[in-house]
Amino acid sequence: MFRSRLRPASIRTVSANASPSPRLAALGIGAIRNTVPAVPVRCLQTVPTLDFKDGVPGLLSKKGFDLAYTEYQRMQVDRLNSFISGTGLEDTFPKQLLIMFSRDVDKAPLFNAASMSHNNHFFFSTIAKLPTRSEDSGVPEPSQQVVPIPIRPSFQMVIENNFSSVETFRQYFLDTALAMFGPGFVWLVKTSSGQLKIVCTYLAGSPYSKAHHKKQSVDTNTIPYNHQDAAEIFERSKNPRNHPAGDAADITPILCLNTWEHVWLPDYGMYNPEDPIPSGKERYVYNWWNVVNWDKVADNWDSSLGHVANELYRR
Repeated sequence: MFRSRLRPASIRTVSANASPSPRLAALGIGAIRNTVPAVPVRCLQTVPTLDFKDGVPGLLSKKGFDLAYTEYQRMQVDRLNSFISGTGLEDTFPKQLLIMFSRDVDKAPLFNAASMSHNNHFFFSTIAKLPTRSEDSGVPEPSQQVVPIPIRPSFQMVIENNFSSVETFRQYFLDTALAMFGPGFVWLVKTSSGQLKIVCTYLAGSPYSKAHHKKQSVDTNTIPYNHQDAAEIFERSKNPRNHPAGDAADITPILCLNTWEHVWLPDYGMYNPEDPIPSGKERYVYNWWNVVNWDKVADNWDSSLGHVANELYRR
């Protein structure tokens, strides 16, 4: 989970009577008063520690994981802290922040940092560190053959009730990810009616209903053009604040796939015509399916039925 840290009080104080440096004096600029009170401030966000320090077996090498999570998550958390420091929001979870500022165009950078912090961690939180086949080396690599976690029978029944079979669900989910033109996330979500649905969000977009301000019934990047849908989207875009998300948007995410290029390009490349699966993104998406922590996904489903505000949903 996201942990908060106590930001140390600054002890740097420059007297108001201090003389300007020769360089500033030459520019006609006097001494700069920089007095920061030596008092503690509220807590800030830190990067959650994951058990993948050497990489994700069967998915990402150590270098790939360091870029996709260690470095990227640190960048987004540091950006988020720079926006909320001194605002009284320092100990507010990223999920709460992204919902709070999703409709404030003036706070778009804050929303992006909070949403990406949340989304990226959600993605990694539903990945398992799995044992590999005996013939593989102990160093995590995307080419390793892992031993997948079987889907819990009770949750498998839920999948079959919504998608007819696990294989149909798998193909639908992976095809949706591959059809996305641009970076973003693919989510498996529970709707307010208790159904499972697959949802796409582009860039730093969020699946949470309270983070939406207009209803768009289709993903125009993955379906054929339709004049009626286009007209509806255009009409609603005139004043999005007056159009809260519709029924299908009241959802709880339980699984996430990150399709941003920086996650898969280092290990998979863009395109290799010599490979049986030339597309790097396609190889990454197929490998991801094999490392999903289905126990965690099933737990998320069970929690969502009782609307339990566990750490995953609060972040």
